Parts: sequence; C-alpha cells; structure tokens
Amino acid sequence: MKDDLEHMIVIGCSAGGPETVKYLVPKLDLRKSGMLIVPHILNSEILHELRNKKLKCYRLDEGILFKRGEIYVATEDNLRSSSDSSIVKTKSGTISFKEFSVSRSLLDISNIYKERTIAIILSGSGTDGNYGVRNVSSNRGKVFVQVEKITCYRADSEEPWGFVQDPKKGYPLHYFGGMPKSALSTGVVDFSGNLNQLALELNRTIA
Repeated sequence: MKDDLEHMIVIGCSAGGPETVKYLVPKLDLRKSGMLIVPHILNSEILHELRNKKLKCYRLDEGILFKRGEIYVATEDNLRSSSDSSIVKTKSGTISFKEFSVSRSLLDISNIYKERTIAIILSGSGTDGNYGVRNVSSNRGKVFVQVEKITCYRADSEEPWGFVQDPKKGYPLHYFGGMPKSALSTGVVDFSGNLNQLALELNRTIA
C-alpha cells in the first residue's frame, strides 16, 4: 500500500537517547513526514516519554502504515511479537530488527523509501548506525548527526562523553558521542549540529 509521506525520518540513538529524543522531536514539523525511532537497546522508555508530551506516538506493530504526523517506536516487543522474531511487516515493506542494531533497520527503511529517507543519529555509545547511514546516503537520502560541546571526557574511552556545556533550561545534560562520531567518520553526513541547530535544519528540509 502506498503512503503519502514526503519524508520518512528514522532516529537512531542509545545512551542519552531518551533525553535527546524528548527534547528534539516535539520541535519538528511532521505534517508531511512519518517517523520511526529505533533505540540501540530496544525498550519502551522513549515511547512513554513522547506520549507524555501528547504526541501521536505508537508502538511499532505488524501491518501498520506509516502516516504523516505519526511517530512509531521500536521496542523490545518487536523481538518477540512478530511471526519472525527479527522482522516487522508493515504496509510499506518489511523492516528488520536486531538487538543492538540501528543500522539493520536503517538499511531496510532506506531501501523502501530511497531518497525520501532522513536518518538522524543522536547521542549514543559505540558505533551502531555506521553502515546504516552509508546505505541511506547511497539511496540519496539525507543524514543528520547530533554534535555537542561537552565539558569532560571519559578517561577510559576515545569517544566523546560528558556533560553538555552551558545547557539552557530543559536541554539534555548528557551527551555520548560514540554513535555520532562513527556516523561522521563515514563522510556521508549532510548536516551536524546541536539539537537546536538540528531542529532548524530539519524543519527547513521537511517543510
């Protein structure tokens, strides 16, 4: 079944993700776009956070059709409830889910939506999302990445991690830069910036 989306936005995140998603998503104009949020560790926290913001937010399930203005979140149930434990069959196409793999879902979404895909990589440790954003770019989609100025680094890690410098009221306090750094290393990122800059540029793109 054909949808009427001008863009399909996919957010990948991990550590610090619920904070960043809760701040960013309400700032986006989704009147022409659908959204899927895929946490690196599949859980329901983001779903509940966005519902508390009174947004149209639903658990991803079999047979859904992505619609304008609606947000779907992949949760731990997507590893148990479908006929195949690692896939969900939507009316737009089949999306694969694996624990600890934002890239797997990005790959399928970008193969379905091609140039309409927008990938957003937010706060998270590790390198997940790396090959997913490459596929988004090869399908002529767009890639956005969160980058923050932080006040400290973990002594035992090469990835950026710490407290956001001078956060305004309500702005997320923590930033884990592993996933963003890995995405940036691919050379396919179209825009990077803090959450406020991302919101402005995303809204220009999807308006």
